[in-house]
Amino acid sequence: MRRGYIPTDGGPTSLPGPIGLNPSANAPTAAQMLGGGPDFPAIMVVAVEFDSDHKKKMTNKGFNEVKPDFTSGGTAFAQQATWEIDPSSVQEKSHPVSHTGNLPVTLIVTVELFEHEGPLKGNLTGKVIGSGLPTGMTFAANGLTFIRGQNKFRVKSNILLGTAIQKVQFTVTWRFTILGMTTVPGYSGKNNIFTSNLNQSTNELFVTLGEPLLINDKEITYGRLAHAVEKVGAKGTTDPHKLVEVLVQGQGFDGDISATHDAWFLAKNPKTNADCITIAKYITAIMQMIGLKGTIKAVIVYVRPKGKFAWHSLVPPDTTTFKGFPVPAAVTKIKLLEDVNKGDFEAVEGPAPSTNNELSGLDKPLVVHKNEPWHLRLMDNQGGQNRFEACVKFTDDKKKTKWYAAGTTKPGFEKLDKIVPSVFKSLSWVSGLSAVIKKHIEEF
Repeated sequence: MRRGYIPTDGGPTSLPGPIGLNPSANAPTAAQMLGGGPDFPAIMVVAVEFDSDHKKKMTNKGFNEVKPDFTSGGTAFAQQATWEIDPSSVQEKSHPVSHTGNLPVTLIVTVELFEHEGPLKGNLTGKVIGSGLPTGMTFAANGLTFIRGQNKFRVKSNILLGTAIQKVQFTVTWRFTILGMTTVPGYSGKNNIFTSNLNQSTNELFVTLGEPLLINDKEITYGRLAHAVEKVGAKGTTDPHKLVEVLVQGQGFDGDISATHDAWFLAKNPKTNADCITIAKYITAIMQMIGLKGTIKAVIVYVRPKGKFAWHSLVPPDTTTFKGFPVPAAVTKIKLLEDVNKGDFEAVEGPAPSTNNELSGLDKPLVVHKNEPWHLRLMDNQGGQNRFEACVKFTDDKKKTKWYAAGTTKPGFEKLDKIVPSVFKSLSWVSGLSAVIKKHIEEF
């Protein structure tokens, strides 16, 4: 079979191949398609490749699974046609695609001409149908030449994809106009050419803000992307700062939880509340997955004495106790040599710890009173002792930065030094593992 490549816009593009099986119950049989012989030519779209999608190697982890799976791994969907149909068995294959919203959609369409030796001239049009898709979206390629075998054409949508973050079924109904011939859904005489009236391509399409920000091949999975699109899309806005704010504010917090979990724990346990670090990591992960424009990360915010204060590093044998106060051997401790008061502290930011046991915030180092066996803690309104506040830090593509305090309903903070006084009740000297308050340095 001779094959011709006839682009309408741009140069050749390789045709990647599909994953997933979706038989078309009402499709014409192979006999209907090809049974007419040389006097019965046929033409149809046999493959469609998205040329404007993210080209990321989304894996099949979580695809067609009864129980949602949010772990990394899986096998990348084959990088061939995102949709194709076998004219002999008339079975369809397709796999999911992710695409940035508010952009045109470009497709490479493979058209096969059967049982006709001479070239045909004509046009190809595609009409997009499906809930949630722009009304009136079409594809058109005019003045085409079809030769026997497979012919590829690049087509571009007449209007932009919508901006809503969502999952849709992107279905295109394809139609041909052949000069000098009549396209019919069955054989009915000379100068007719058969084309299926069920010639439709369908793909599951995730519409996002941009390309997923994660770069590891096994991190971008179907299960994670589907969850992120559903979770973020339900908020009904595409304003990036507003999205981060409502997601943080809407996530249940439990101050009694001390265990820190991985970033996808709350996807696996949607009805569970969590600690502030887990919340911050989760919101960061789902926003990275839907291609938030800018940089986003989970951080911790706390305070420490300003650099002007003298201190002494405690070394063995003071690694396990200080004046009878037991502290973990791994904790680095400094003993202040001067008194500290209100106004003697500065706000600092650090990376979010990966586990609850990782030393961080006011434990790295542990700041010890100059005379008493007391150490510093941030006290909340429930009397709990805290080493830090976990935040989602987001800098948009216009370089505007805000910190969103996880586990709170506070709006985003534009200044780092405003976070601690807004979230906590006091900065205090405390004693013992139960953190009995001995003296307030500052009440907020």
